[in-house]
Amino acid sequence: MSESMETVIVGGGQAGLAVSYLLTQQGRQNIILERADKAAEAWRNHRWDSFTFVTTNWTIQLPGAEYSGPDPDGFMPQKDIITYFEEYINKYKLPIRYNAEAISVETSVPTW
Repeated sequence: MSESMETVIVGGGQAGLAVSYLLTQQGRQNIILERADKAAEAWRNHRWDSFTFVTTNWTIQLPGAEYSGPDPDGFMPQKDIITYFEEYINKYKLPIRYNAEAISVETSVPTW
């Protein structure tokens, strides 16, 4: 199957979500290809349960979703980080495709 997409973002981590948000805000067609079956895979399955963000909450700066909670100098726990990513994706309706491993990406030059 072949699809055409203006911008393909490989990976639905913080950087991928931020880029998709910015492109979506500009009305640019994009898709995020995420190998995992859910958001925040690394936080769900590759961190120990007590792990927190290693920077204070006020430094959370995903565009459009800066931290506004009651503990700006605290450290967000794992379950809250997962929720933060899920809510970010849902709030901005980011075009993420799960269980999608990027094997190759081809570019084409438009002929004008």
